[in-house]
Parts: sequence; C-alpha cells; structure tokens
Amino acid sequence: MGEGIAPLFTVEGTLDPAPSVAPFDEGGFNLVANGQKLVAESFAPMPTQTKYTDVKGYATYYYYSGATTLPDVVPDFSRGRKILFVHGAGSNGHTWHRQIEAFGGKHSPIALDLPGHGRSAGVEGLRTVHDYADFVAAFLDALKIKSAVILGHSMGGAIAMDLGLRHAARR
Repeated sequence: MGEGIAPLFTVEGTLDPAPSVAPFDEGGFNLVANGQKLVAESFAPMPTQTKYTDVKGYATYYYYSGATTLPDVVPDFSRGRKILFVHGAGSNGHTWHRQIEAFGGKHSPIALDLPGHGRSAGVEGLRTVHDYADFVAAFLDALKIKSAVILGHSMGGAIAMDLGLRHAARR
C-alpha cells in the first residue's frame, strides 16, 4: 500500500484503501466538507437574463435563468419545473432575483414586470386582480408555457390565487 493509506476493511481477500488522515486534517480528504461542497455547487447561482415579450399589446419585461436567445425567440424553459414569480403592487420582477438565481440550476424560474410596473409598458396598472390574472395567463401563453408553479407576494399572491381558481389548468 502507498504511504499514508491504510486498509479500511477486507472483502474476500481484497483491501479497500481509505484515507489515513482525520476527516478535518488540512492536507487530507474532508469527507464532510466535500459532500457539503457538492450540495452547495448544485445550488450555485445561475445568471439572470432579461427580455421583453408582447402580451396583450404591452411590452412585458421578464427575468429568467438560462441561456440568452434572440429577441423573438422564447428561451428554453425545459429544465425542471417552470416557476413563475409574481411581484406585489408598486414592485417589479427584480424583487425575485435571488430566487431566480437559487432555483435556476435545476428549474426554470421566471419573474415578470406586470403592466405599469418596472420596465414593462404602461403608466397605469390594470384595474383588477382578475385583469392581472388574465394578463399572467396570456404571459404564459406568450412564452408557450402550459402550466407552472405560480408564487406571488402581496398583490402577486392574490393574482396567483385568482389564476389558480379561474385558470386551474395552469397548475
């Protein structure tokens, strides 16, 4: 056996090598930290991309995780689950940037700027939560998304609930 390696146990006459150093020795194998590093790397932030799409005559700005695409090409949202984040009144989709980065490694997170918010068109918002829910359904259609997990904060939560009640096929 090589220097610094001792047998761990024998199986049918063969020796299985194992590190002879303590798990937290500076120069050795840190089995706990290596495992934690692998888990952390699986949640490594994905860069957030942005684009516009036309929804009901509104230039709608959105954030997503994944590869950039040409202006009229819908990004690839096939990774994991499609997750749509809906912001509250007076806010914008950037509110969700940390969630987009965190979920982007394994899923397809998206956050939009609702009409009259952030970088989307319009100087006034829509009149009712129903109108916003219908707008979000049209936004999903524009991105060719049949169903998604919908998450919302404040007014965005009300929009998500209305969308779930009136557009149940989206769930």
